[in-house]
Amino acid sequence: MPEQAGTTAQTMLEAVPHWSKLFREDEVLLFRAGEKVAAGRVDMRALDGSVFWLIQNGGMGRHMVHANDGVRAFRRPGNRKAS
Repeated sequence: MPEQAGTTAQTMLEAVPHWSKLFREDEVLLFRAGEKVAAGRVDMRALDGSVFWLIQNGGMGRHMVHANDGVRAFRRPGNRKAS
């Protein structure tokens, strides 16, 4: 499980098992084997949700994330920006 969620909505995370439900500008955290491996915001995704591009926090660049990479995506509920 990712970092322990507290009782406030600010620290709670929701799993995004189907990446087709990710939207541009969603802020996500990526975990592999319970360890955080990346964080940032979604730039683009494939329609089928098999891959998405993440603009990583801290100036770490843009990274392609594929469903076979073994990571799980999480986001904070309600962080989606109105389009």
